[in-house]
Amino acid sequence: MVVGVFVVSRVVAYAAGLRFDDHLLQSAYQLLDIRLLRHDLLESLLYLHSQPPLFNAFTAIVLHLPASFVKTVLMLLWHAAALATALLLFATMVRVGVRPWLAAGFVGAFVLLPETMLVESWFFYTQLEMLLVAFTLWGVARFAASLRVADGLLFAGGLGALVLLRSSFHLLLMVLLVVVVWRCLRLDPRRMGAVAVVPLLLVGAWSVKNVVVFESWSNTTWMGLNLSYIARAGVTDRHCRALIAEHAVSPVACAPAFRPPSAYAEQFPHPRRYGVAATDAPLKSTGQPNYNASLYIEVAKQYQRDAIDLLRDGGIPAIAHAEAAAYTVWAEPGDDLLQLRRVRAPIAGYADWFDRLILLRPVATGWNDPARFTANAGSFPVGDALGSISYTLLALFVLAVFGGIAGLRRDRRNDRALRCVCATGLILITYSTLVGNALDYRENNRFRVEAAPVVLVLGAVGAEELGRRVRARRKLTPGVIDDAVPATKSSRPPIRTVRHK
Repeated sequence: MVVGVFVVSRVVAYAAGLRFDDHLLQSAYQLLDIRLLRHDLLESLLYLHSQPPLFNAFTAIVLHLPASFVKTVLMLLWHAAALATALLLFATMVRVGVRPWLAAGFVGAFVLLPETMLVESWFFYTQLEMLLVAFTLWGVARFAASLRVADGLLFAGGLGALVLLRSSFHLLLMVLLVVVVWRCLRLDPRRMGAVAVVPLLLVGAWSVKNVVVFESWSNTTWMGLNLSYIARAGVTDRHCRALIAEHAVSPVACAPAFRPPSAYAEQFPHPRRYGVAATDAPLKSTGQPNYNASLYIEVAKQYQRDAIDLLRDGGIPAIAHAEAAAYTVWAEPGDDLLQLRRVRAPIAGYADWFDRLILLRPVATGWNDPARFTANAGSFPVGDALGSISYTLLALFVLAVFGGIAGLRRDRRNDRALRCVCATGLILITYSTLVGNALDYRENNRFRVEAAPVVLVLGAVGAEELGRRVRARRKLTPGVIDDAVPATKSSRPPIRTVRHK
């Protein structure tokens, strides 16, 4: 069923005009210069500080194909990743006790979501991240059921790949999840070491490299740039300029982040040079900014200091306004994502009506401008916020939290896979929801889309648990005929008489 829904829906979407968008291959902030990816990959990855390495390494492999094949190969890989994600979700749900028809319903609805279709048709790491999240949940379910080292490597390897793909995930999160699964299964330390030591060493080596070369434990040196969006969402332009005049913040504090190198040349005239093009060249060979240039390390540090000062000056009201804006965007349908405006156009009608009728967003207007929720736009528009969010997605999130907690409370001896999946899932969605929205603003519905596999699995567990409780209550309700048949004179078993000699 899942495969059928996937194939039919994609054929219909293609007939409607939906095409694979690969323009970020040339312009993605996260990618190194294409010339370096083709001809100087290893040295360039060594001096990559803005992102973890996997997205660049994966792109470099595809770029070594003949140029006429690149877009087609990427399109096929992204479609394959989307189908694999759906099948992994179905397999995980069934393994943790969700009935197949219910699992198929959840996954089928996920396949038909406009945001799922659009992310699958957009060259960016979001689709790969969703695949790795689904793979990690499937791996931990298999490992908990079998306790085999090979299955444990699926879990630890998927988790390690996730950390090396997405900058918001960190080595410490990986360590926490490994420890939680270890304690959940009560394994011998040697067996858990055999499972986790190689993935942890690989991820740890990348972090050590960042410390040695760039003096940073973070997976990305852009944290200050991203944090500046949160700070600016809670402070008006007028107030920000007043703070610059008072020398409370630097001149860059009020300007948008991720501007071209020329915008920062005056304030940062002598960036550190490492002797490689990946960090020393301010522009790519295409003429676009090289956001992995060492200049942006110092720029990001300055933005971070300014962001903290802005939020401190604005106090609780500024933080509350910024986070309200962030979480409003987070709760909007993912097809409203800024970068999906172009790819969304062919199925805009379908997306608008799906958002209104299925996702229960009161106002289906297509793409929405996140800037309308910032302090610069005036007082927070509560009515607009309540009209633009999806109440179905919020209900699914609540159901997922319920499912995760209910799964953890099941019998510890008989539901190891369920408990491990629920523990891992709750940590992932908590981390993604809190950290993503606390450190960035504008693309927050993308953070929710990235965690969608976890929410879907735990939501299905929650629905199964609710169904189980309803059935159990029906059996206990007097006068309700369910699976049990009430005893009557005719249905009572005959009394056997035993004669004694």
